[in-house]
Amino acid sequence: MLDKIRKYIKENNMLRKGDGVVIGLSGGADSVCLLKALHALRDEYDLSLYCVHINHGIRGAEAERDRDFAEAISQKYGAGFFDFSFDIPALSEREGLGIEETGRKYRYQAFEEIRRKTGSSKTAVAHNKNDNAETILQRLLRGTGLKGLGGIRPVRGSIIRPLLCLSREEIEEFLDGEKYVTDSTNLSEEYVRNKIRLSLIPYLEREFNPGLIDGLFRASQLIGSENDYLEREGERAYKRALIEESEKKAVLDAGLLSEEDEVIIRRALRRACIPLTEKKQDIEFRHIEYLRKLLESAEGKGINLSSGLKAERRGEKLFIVRYDGKGEYEYEYKYEIFPEKETFIREAGIKILLTRKKRSLREYGRLDPLGISLPLMARNAAAGDKIAIKGGRQQIKKVFSQYRIPVSERAAYPILEDNSRIYALTGLKKAYGLLDFNGDNGYYLYVLS
Repeated sequence: MLDKIRKYIKENNMLRKGDGVVIGLSGGADSVCLLKALHALRDEYDLSLYCVHINHGIRGAEAERDRDFAEAISQKYGAGFFDFSFDIPALSEREGLGIEETGRKYRYQAFEEIRRKTGSSKTAVAHNKNDNAETILQRLLRGTGLKGLGGIRPVRGSIIRPLLCLSREEIEEFLDGEKYVTDSTNLSEEYVRNKIRLSLIPYLEREFNPGLIDGLFRASQLIGSENDYLEREGERAYKRALIEESEKKAVLDAGLLSEEDEVIIRRALRRACIPLTEKKQDIEFRHIEYLRKLLESAEGKGINLSSGLKAERRGEKLFIVRYDGKGEYEYEYKYEIFPEKETFIREAGIKILLTRKKRSLREYGRLDPLGISLPLMARNAAAGDKIAIKGGRQQIKKVFSQYRIPVSERAAYPILEDNSRIYALTGLKKAYGLLDFNGDNGYYLYVLS
């Protein structure tokens, strides 16, 4: 099994002689296998090994047990040991991220801190073939593109995954009786990933393909390499079209970029957006499509993207800007909303439909037909706006604060008004305003992404 790991490391240029390697060590079977394997290759590569253990603040006494075990086994294999404790549930609540996403964020921050502190060149994590299969299926269920189907990559920057070529069964075989600990949360189906591992994969293996794990691994290697090629082509197209680049904006030659194939255009546009946003997952396919259509638009057209990004076409230049709530990139817009006509609010990236007919869509709210002057108007909120609610009115500024919507993103939440009052703030997950009419012949309001 060690020969298989050694071959995979060489094929993917994971290690060089004299490397310092930070190992993510939870104490579970996978990470203990990783420590054992790198220790076996230590002399061959002249490695310096450092283990990092993370307490996520979720499992109480069990987590303390795992920490003690991780320190002991690090000492057994002659590796340095560092540990961190985070209150991941509290951080998740504060930052508005899921538990798993928050845990991953702080985990990798800790790995990077120790990598820099020890002067190491690599961080090794213990993902394997089964993890790869779970990742692909999870992304597929959510809806993903070629990049997502490429699964977990063997190397990403300084991060390496030497065990990605092994299944969990092979990991158990390599451990050969070496002790490890088991995280009890891995047995709970509360999390989507656990459901995939504990229920979906066994069902697919039993009913469709007993070689599912290996099949998905082979497919992800092929798709991943082809995606890497397209990423490189997208990078080249971005560089060819680039006019100006800074921490706050990218300016592209719209005409030159438009000459590229549609697939490459999408990748070049995503490449332009990613450095300008804190969370790359906020840049969705629909945002890239809005940008692609903007390439074909007339001068002066502007749109709001997620995470405070704005884009505007000016002549043959496409501006993509990180907006801080002030300055020239605040787009003022107004759209007339007529009943039975779906209206696309380009600047917000949503569609608004006002209708008397109930549709098989998620209902956003209902408006009382009495007293409404049609057409309604959809526009971005302005200073001093107050929205009508039961019992009075409320400053829209306070609503934005209540929902923790930063100033840079507020233009993406249109208000809906007539000439007398503001009825609704749209774009929120839940209806806000006078949208609870229960009588007959009311107007149904649908807000669609």
